[in-house]
Amino acid sequence: MVYKTISYKPGDLVLFLLAKQLIECLPDKLGVIMKMPFLALIVTLLILPLTVSAMTVEQLASQLGRNDLIIYDSRSKADYDAGHIPGAISFPFEQAYYSKDKALYIKGRTQITSLLREKGLEREKRVILYDDGDLISAARLYWILTLYGHDDVTVFESGYNSWIKAQPSERQESKVASSHFAPNFDASVYASTTLVKLATYSKNYTILDARSLDEYRGNKSMSSTYGRIPSSLHFPVSALISEKSGQPVLKSNRELTPVISQLERNKKYITYCNLGKNSTLSFYVLKRAGFDVALYDGSWIDWSMKKLPVEQEKGQ
Repeated sequence: MVYKTISYKPGDLVLFLLAKQLIECLPDKLGVIMKMPFLALIVTLLILPLTVSAMTVEQLASQLGRNDLIIYDSRSKADYDAGHIPGAISFPFEQAYYSKDKALYIKGRTQITSLLREKGLEREKRVILYDDGDLISAARLYWILTLYGHDDVTVFESGYNSWIKAQPSERQESKVASSHFAPNFDASVYASTTLVKLATYSKNYTILDARSLDEYRGNKSMSSTYGRIPSSLHFPVSALISEKSGQPVLKSNRELTPVISQLERNKKYITYCNLGKNSTLSFYVLKRAGFDVALYDGSWIDWSMKKLPVEQEKGQ
C-alpha cells in the first residue's frame, strides 16, 4: 500500500481558504464543535477522487440493440461461446498482443488497425466492455481502445456474472460489419521502457507496482530477476478488489476512496505488474478517478529481461 502526503493543486488551496473564511463567518454561538462538520465536509470533498456512477444491469439492458452502440465481450472465446450478453461481439484482449522474450506487447498500428476494423469499431459509436466482473480483462481492453484513440468507452463493471442473474444471455455468435476505423495513438497513456527509466529519476512521476508484496520486496518473481523497478511504490491490484458471493469484483467508490486518496494529484503515474495485465485495472481505476496515468507495456518481464536496475527488500 502507498503511504504518502496528499498534495493539492493551487485551486484546491484557494477553495479551502474560501471555505475556511465562510466557516469563520458562521455565528460564534455555534461554537467550534458545531462548525467542525462544515470543515470536515470541505476536506472530504477535496480528498475524494473524481468517480463516476457504475452502469447497472438495467441500464445496459435498456440500451441493447441501439445502432450507436457496440458491446465487446473481453473474455475468452470459449467463455463467450458458452453464453454472452445479447448482441455482444467477442473481443478477447489477447488478440491485440504479441509475445516476445516471454513479455507481452501491444500490436503496432498496422496490425491493430486491421483488428479494430474487423471488430467493427467506429469512432461515432459508444463502446461498452465487460468480462466476468473482476474487470482485469475488461480494463485491459479499455486501455487498448483508449490507447488507440477511442474516447467513448464505458466498462460495465457489474460484469457477466451479474448480468445472467437478472437478464437472458445468448450463445449464438454476433456478427458485425467491418469498419474503416483509423487509430490515433494516444501517447499519454503509454509508458515505454525509456519513459519508465526516466521516471525512476524524476519527481514528476510516480511508478506504481501492482504485483504482490512478496514480488515487490524481491522474495518472489515470475522472471529470473527479483525485486522491483527503482523508486516504485507498492500499489497492489488486490487493494482494488473484494469478494462478492465468492466472486472477485471491483471495490465500491467508497471502499476505493482511502486507497486512491493517498496519491498526489500533481504527479504523472505509471502502473506495471508482471505482464501488464493486472496493472491495467490500476490504470482504469486511476483514469476513471481523473489521474494522469499511463501503463508500462511489457511491465516487469520487459524490465527484467533487459537487465535494468532493480531494488530489493529480501527477507522482510
